[in-house]
Amino acid sequence: MIKLAVQRKILLGDLLVKAGVITPNQLRMALIVQKEEVDKRLGDILVEMGVMTQEDLINFLGKQLKIPYVDLSKFAPDKETFKLLPKRLIEEYKVIPLRREDNKLVLAMIDPLDIIAIDNISLATKLSVQPVVATEKDITQIIKQYFGEEVDTLISTMRKEEAPALKIGEKVISPDVPIPDLVDSLISRACKLNASDFHLEPREEDVRVRYRVDGVTQDFMPLPKEIQMAVTSRVKVMADMDITETRLPQEGHFKVKIEGRDVDVRVSTIPTLYGEKVALRVFNLSASFLKLDQLGFESEELREFEEIISKPYGMILIAGPTGSGKSTTFYAVLNKLNIAQRCIFSLEDPVEYPLKDINQTQVNPKIGLTYASGLQSILRQIPDIVMLGEIRDKDTARFAVEASLAGGLMLSTFHAYDASGAITRLSNMGVELYSICSALIAVVSQRLVRILCPACKKAYAPAREEKKRLGIPSDKEGTLYHPQGCKDCYYTGYRGRTGIFEIVK
Repeated sequence: MIKLAVQRKILLGDLLVKAGVITPNQLRMALIVQKEEVDKRLGDILVEMGVMTQEDLINFLGKQLKIPYVDLSKFAPDKETFKLLPKRLIEEYKVIPLRREDNKLVLAMIDPLDIIAIDNISLATKLSVQPVVATEKDITQIIKQYFGEEVDTLISTMRKEEAPALKIGEKVISPDVPIPDLVDSLISRACKLNASDFHLEPREEDVRVRYRVDGVTQDFMPLPKEIQMAVTSRVKVMADMDITETRLPQEGHFKVKIEGRDVDVRVSTIPTLYGEKVALRVFNLSASFLKLDQLGFESEELREFEEIISKPYGMILIAGPTGSGKSTTFYAVLNKLNIAQRCIFSLEDPVEYPLKDINQTQVNPKIGLTYASGLQSILRQIPDIVMLGEIRDKDTARFAVEASLAGGLMLSTFHAYDASGAITRLSNMGVELYSICSALIAVVSQRLVRILCPACKKAYAPAREEKKRLGIPSDKEGTLYHPQGCKDCYYTGYRGRTGIFEIVK
């Protein structure tokens, strides 16, 4: 695939020692630093230590490995060549596509021995890669120059073109101001990517924009530093937050309508060294809820789970760490149990999705409406089923267990890494073991895993060692798949997620 494939196991440090450029002791010292600063390249560490200069490293790579050096300070970014590579890969690996020669892509790199980067870029472009070496300063400048022009073009276009009005609550924002249009486009992109959240992270030279898609954050084009305060203020105005307060964390939310879809956005800000970081969680209120059979249960697991939630009384816990899909399962269960013959209450913080014919209450600790006090009040309403958004403290845990023992079905999400750990944590909250044994019907622990993109996943026959590791009989024929990357999945190789479950009852 690439010329450097044979050098996969060659290490830069060993080559430098062998050539007499550095001593074994200097290499050991650099490797110690690299263990503490894992994101740093070995060559950069050696330069910082004063053992060698950037020019020494470049000359070494040129002479020893026959990798030519390119002076990018005289290079103007070619937009057509840049389009060969996704922006995500350019920024992640700090590379510059210089030109295409038939089925070969000439690529400027800081570290031409980075085989992982070369392989991934070759997969994404379907081209063999010929690396050349360039300085980090020059590569960073070219990236900033190219994508800076991209942002300027976007903002310029927004100034010239009339943007569609975005409804916030009952207000309509004027389309004449460019910053609102820029913020609107960021939110719209989150919806198109099906991102669960996105982040505006101020840096010394710009504002980093990252979207979390299928549980993994992906970089978008950075925003110019000069519009940082305007963008942050715009978001805070939309979320009804205090734009004059920049020293303390704040929270807020707003609702918007994007391309006919109702979207709820929850905003959190926190001060950092270079300004306020903004996190925005995106909830598509127009999306239909997943049904139980769409969550990822195996057929036998699904039958068992449906049998568990059909019980008339007792407690069921949905356990897992943050971001494991507990809320999705929570709402799927609510939908399943929502029939006219039942009185159902939910106590949530926050109420993420409004549900018809279910009494949903939002926790508000500022006025004394906590999970514990709210649960006590709900129990006086004689409910058939109570859904708790979370059991956070010993009072809530005790009331929930007592309520399930008194009659009625109690369901709640719970922060624990596995089903057995949930029982231990409930006990550590001060709930007696005999009460837990009497009240608890089942604990469902879950995780989310990414699904291979159906458009580009690549089939392969597993080797004997891989079959043994996966528990597949060696004589059994079969096909496995690995991620590839295409425009449908934004070159990640994955598209969507599904749940995996453990049920203990």
